[in-house]
Amino acid sequence: MTHAPVYISAREAERLLDRGAVLRVVETALKALSDKRIVNGSKGGFSLNDQDGQRHMGAISGCDIAAGVAGVKWFAACDGNSRRGLPRVPATILLCDAVTGLLTGIIDATSLTAIRTAALAVTAIRSCVSRPLKKATIVGFGPIGQTIARYMPGEIDVAEIVIGSKSVGADTFVRSMKTGASPRFTVESRLDQAVRHADLVVTATGLSADTPLVDADWLRRGATVCALGSYQEIDSRIISGADRIYIDNWEAGRQRGNLAPMIRSGALTRERIDGEVAEVVAGKIAGRASDDQTVLIVLVGIGALDIALGAELLKQVRLLGAGRALE
Repeated sequence: MTHAPVYISAREAERLLDRGAVLRVVETALKALSDKRIVNGSKGGFSLNDQDGQRHMGAISGCDIAAGVAGVKWFAACDGNSRRGLPRVPATILLCDAVTGLLTGIIDATSLTAIRTAALAVTAIRSCVSRPLKKATIVGFGPIGQTIARYMPGEIDVAEIVIGSKSVGADTFVRSMKTGASPRFTVESRLDQAVRHADLVVTATGLSADTPLVDADWLRRGATVCALGSYQEIDSRIISGADRIYIDNWEAGRQRGNLAPMIRSGALTRERIDGEVAEVVAGKIAGRASDDQTVLIVLVGIGALDIALGAELLKQVRLLGAGRALE
């Protein structure tokens, strides 16, 4: 049966995909990726830096074979958008039938990007921690950091989540959380104090240049570090000193992200990487061997996850008669 292609707005995407659905789709997609039942396409793009500011624009792609959906996500990281009152990373997903190539859907994926990234981070972390955590710290509190803070409770056993940020929004978020609920949320503007004694450190700063903010001397032995930035946010000594390093995609990680500078300099080779996140989530590789191992997870984005979430959205839209038909 041929369906007319549909347009799905950002608001509709958020309404149709709750936290449970997003986490389920991402975990299932990662396991399928490890078995090659999902195809992750190449990542390409270009950078601009002129009178209009610094921008990076690119495309990531993939195919959910079981769902019969392929597609591409076009995104743009525009540093000047915050002062324009616009999202820093607008994105659009185009979906097509994986057999015929015919257009099936267009999704405003600006908010979906933060949702996918947060779900990927939480799923990866969950596979690399072996005991209840006393303290987890989120460094940076933009859309991705906020979504991780919402997704973490109930998925990772942690007593306290510390927001390492000077943002007024961080205080507002903490006040909005239920008093006395577990985990307890706090804000710490001093970055060294936010990171010290943390069992888990997540960096989602939205930096526009390599600026290592998290010092290796602040990190406790046996911590799990999950670095999400497009540029280097963590001390190179954290990378060189990690007992285990996992990345979501080696080829993408060579171009951007926390490992890219060391890979380009030759200080880090592929042989030093212990595996890809999909293999860890699928149980093919153990996330850690002991509690005193320092585990580093570096994420730069998997296009196949965007397509898997797009396929789930398309299914929900057709079941519920939602979206806007594009005749």
